[in-house]
Amino acid sequence: MKRLSLLLAVGLGGSVLSGCASTGMARTLDPGHFQFSISPSAQAVLSGRDSIGTGVPVPQLELGARYGVTERLDVGARVYFPGAEADVRFALLRAPSLRSGVDVTLAPSVNYVAFLSTNTQWAVSLPLLVGLNFNGSQLTLGPRVSYIFPSASGDSGNKFLMGTSVGYAVPLNPSVRFVTELSVLAPPASFRGDGVLCRAGIGFTFGGYAQE
Repeated sequence: MKRLSLLLAVGLGGSVLSGCASTGMARTLDPGHFQFSISPSAQAVLSGRDSIGTGVPVPQLELGARYGVTERLDVGARVYFPGAEADVRFALLRAPSLRSGVDVTLAPSVNYVAFLSTNTQWAVSLPLLVGLNFNGSQLTLGPRVSYIFPSASGDSGNKFLMGTSVGYAVPLNPSVRFVTELSVLAPPASFRGDGVLCRAGIGFTFGGYAQE
């Protein structure tokens, strides 16, 4: 079962990286536990109906840390080029263990992105994470809505984005997990153009849960 889970995770990561990620698992951390993560990824912005598939992927590296406050609440932050994010996760439903059951978590976040110019961008996101547990592994779905605040230049383009993510996490040992994820964001008017963001990556998380 563990070998099959690892193959599924690697397969998802390979397909999304060659085609078009980082939400992580839907389960809040155990109280008093820290978790650290590293996530290399690639993203591409696809704009215009006739240019789908022509976006050049841009590599990215994320470093993150989380802390379990209570069984149903944890906080986290991560840094990436060129910005940072902080979030709070509230467990609406928490399975008794990672071996089976469903985790449902609300994960509001705020992002700061500094572009290579005088403009800056702030954004807020509201993902709803649904995790299906399989003997320690988890398949995570993450529909979300995001709002981008106006930039210093007064840009009046699309501010609301909608999208989703899918990820798979498999334990390599009691404290290390291999994670792969694909996410897509676009203006609600159309997912066929006008700034469709595809992002995909793999990663590793360290700690966060007591051995079950």
